[in-house]
Amino acid sequence: MRIASVILLIGLAGCADPGNGQAGSANMVAITIHDAQGEPTDCGLAIRFGSYAMGIDGVAARKVEALVAGDPGARSAARHRWGREGEYTLCVETTSDAAAKALFGRIMPILPATPRGPIQLILRDGARHDAPPR
Repeated sequence: MRIASVILLIGLAGCADPGNGQAGSANMVAITIHDAQGEPTDCGLAIRFGSYAMGIDGVAARKVEALVAGDPGARSAARHRWGREGEYTLCVETTSDAAAKALFGRIMPILPATPRGPIQLILRDGARHDAPPR
């Protein structure tokens, strides 16, 4: 299967307040978009954007990607598309398992209580968070 890759820099992260009162972020992560079926096999943190037959929650996906793009513990991130309605898994590689767990904790509060489609956060060690809760 032919895999086409496109590198997309998330510019929104450069405008976000990193929490210290200063605008901008020195750490930008390139999000690689893979036009291929299937799930990634090994991610420090996997973020799955699902659908209830009406597409993913695009607003939540953009917020999560902007947060990942500006996170100092994120080394790289790749989108793996697997559905027909925009579903994908964002596979984030981090500098350590502790950085993945910290990012997990920063993403949970920005997820909507009732997203347009299910969103799952899954750490390499199997810990997970589902929005909405299962």
